[in-house]
Amino acid sequence: MPQSKILRKAYHDATKHSYLSVQLDPNYVDASTQPSSFKVYPKFYRRVKLNLNNLVHSFISLTSAITLEKVYKDGAYKLRVNPSAGALYPTEVYVQVRGIEGIVDGIYHLEVENNCLTLIYELIDDGLENYIIPGKSINGFIFLISCVYYRSSWKYQNRSMRYCFLDSGHHLGAIAASAFLHNRDIQLIFDFDKLALNSDLGFENKEFITACAVSEELQDKEIRRLRLKVPFVCGTDYFEFNQFIEDAYHATALQKSRQQKLEYPQFDFDKAKFYQVVWNRRSIRRFRKESIFQEDYLYIVQQLEQSIPTENYEEIEIYSVVH
Repeated sequence: MPQSKILRKAYHDATKHSYLSVQLDPNYVDASTQPSSFKVYPKFYRRVKLNLNNLVHSFISLTSAITLEKVYKDGAYKLRVNPSAGALYPTEVYVQVRGIEGIVDGIYHLEVENNCLTLIYELIDDGLENYIIPGKSINGFIFLISCVYYRSSWKYQNRSMRYCFLDSGHHLGAIAASAFLHNRDIQLIFDFDKLALNSDLGFENKEFITACAVSEELQDKEIRRLRLKVPFVCGTDYFEFNQFIEDAYHATALQKSRQQKLEYPQFDFDKAKFYQVVWNRRSIRRFRKESIFQEDYLYIVQQLEQSIPTENYEEIEIYSVVH
């Protein structure tokens, strides 16, 4: 058996749910101890307030927007356009913007709570391209998905390794949905130098990059790596280290995918209806006690056959359970 499959099985067995695992480690948590689910850079950083009437701003905002606020006895929960396991939102989004009118070329943190872009690094002749697609320059957008894993491990412990990657996929889906609504193509990239990027973005061991999406024009041009490290800002108000998660992340960060030809999906959704679907797509949904129509179910299954826009191929087996 290949080493990669042995490794996957070991992590799977260590984090799978079973009657025994739940009994041995029920992991009750006190909701009042939940770490912060919003990352905010210091107030003196420059910010761009996102205006939904501006198409570029709307494209960026809709990748992570807060779409509903629910108030419970222990406080308010701000639910977002990207679903999240347990509504814990361990993922963050960083956007490199280059050559876009009205926005300084730089790397920005998408500050979800305040719907703005925070400039954390201004570009000169450097950028993220060298880590992701060396020899190319992107006039447009590079989206980075990162995980502040303690937001999830606070509740799910070692099993949160699964949820960090699951939520990263949800966030890529939110970026893809916003791109479709704004008539933009995106390419997903998974094989790149994540460990060097984590270091230069100043994440220490408290946050790590999981995936990337690029949009707009690629040019043949060498861009050097970041000339300076980005100052560290923690994504939670406190932090507890988890060796298992960090080891699991490093194991995946070094694995390479098989390569395939890049193909874009061809969706034909009604954009007005799809926008409402996206705006209402979130964690903590209210479920109606009604059956889904068979034709709707089969339509959803049919959409799963669409291409995923990436050159990094991983075989995905899809299972469906119908109650």
